[in-house]
Amino acid sequence: MTIEIRLADGVRQFAAVETADEHVDDTARYLEGLFASGSSRPEWCFVAWRDGRPCGRVAFWALPRVGRPLDIVLLNLPWDGDADAIGRALLEAARQAMIPTGLTTVGHCHDHPPRAPQWQTHGDARLAWLAGMGFRTQRDTLRFETAPVPAGAVDTGALRLRAATADDEALLQQMVAAVAMASRDQIDIEAVAARGAQAHAAELIADLRSMRVDPGWWQIAFDAQGTAVGLVLPVAGADFGSIGYIGVLPAHRGRGHVDVLLAVATALLRDAGLPRLVADTDRANTGMARAFTRGGWRQFGERRELLLPA
Repeated sequence: MTIEIRLADGVRQFAAVETADEHVDDTARYLEGLFASGSSRPEWCFVAWRDGRPCGRVAFWALPRVGRPLDIVLLNLPWDGDADAIGRALLEAARQAMIPTGLTTVGHCHDHPPRAPQWQTHGDARLAWLAGMGFRTQRDTLRFETAPVPAGAVDTGALRLRAATADDEALLQQMVAAVAMASRDQIDIEAVAARGAQAHAAELIADLRSMRVDPGWWQIAFDAQGTAVGLVLPVAGADFGSIGYIGVLPAHRGRGHVDVLLAVATALLRDAGLPRLVADTDRANTGMARAFTRGGWRQFGERRELLLPA
């Protein structure tokens, strides 16, 4: 039986492939949002066909201001059937078709438990298939969310916070580098070891800027002596706001500064009227997980960030 890989015929046809009827609307709205934001395109959506019926789907995702595909999203296969053969044919053909767009490595995020909009059911089967295709876990995180309700004033105590400006570029990079060198997050640890703290900081800041960053969102905290002690870099995607990066310099930890930074960033994102506020921290970073809980964020799931090498 021949497996044929085609471009999707439309949003709803793509959304319905190997999907429960009650989840099709969520998936379709999400894909339309990706198109509207520039995070995906119709020509980046692929469907596997066998015996005259669609039996698998995958789409590619990009940071809107970068435009080069980085990850696969909306992966769905017949997990109780021949997922291996169909998925392998689908991914190999889709990757080949995407080479002219600049695709190299392929990332993917696996969330548990399943929830809107991607509804990643059959978690064990998914992870086994991804591992069989060569995907490896880069990061294992806890996911948090908080209600996108209007925010009140934040008591910053002895700290003075101000918005970062263009003149703060060197300071931002120095601070991110210092935080990353003492970080418990796997990506920071591996990136610092591989490229050095300064290069990692410059790349991370550039990546965050490829997302939506409204004026005044990025904040630097100073103590009573005027010393920079921490920073927080909120960002937004197509349908969510998040804490892109947050950190207190090692010499100033243990004083509650992270709580102030998180509260200020949360208020800024809430005031922006975003429909969802979500954030991740590494499973090993128990201090940050506790800070989210203290700040009124609720853990709702887990995420594995995976990567398939070029």
